[in-house]
Amino acid sequence: MAANISFKDLRDFAKRDANLLVICSNCDHKGVLDAEKVCRYYLCHGWNTATSIAHLHMRCHVCKRRPTEIHPTPNKPDRPQWMGSQQDWTRLTRKLRN
Repeated sequence: MAANISFKDLRDFAKRDANLLVICSNCDHKGVLDAEKVCRYYLCHGWNTATSIAHLHMRCHVCKRRPTEIHPTPNKPDRPQWMGSQQDWTRLTRKLRN
């Protein structure tokens, strides 16, 4: 990614075809998340999509602590099956409405 491009919002990642490289400073675990899905998930919940606070709704799969760094990456997501179908989104919407 170019150094002069700013990623202030999760939408910026999706606009620039970048995914999220999320790093846990506690255990050094790294994961790649699909930026479009994460942004849509945050919007469904009504959460703030600012990159500076997006980590507050995430957890490390290894140590369960909150990750501290989010960077753009061209790499493919680690878990492409997460929210992979329209049925998953429909279930989430129904759950949030109740």
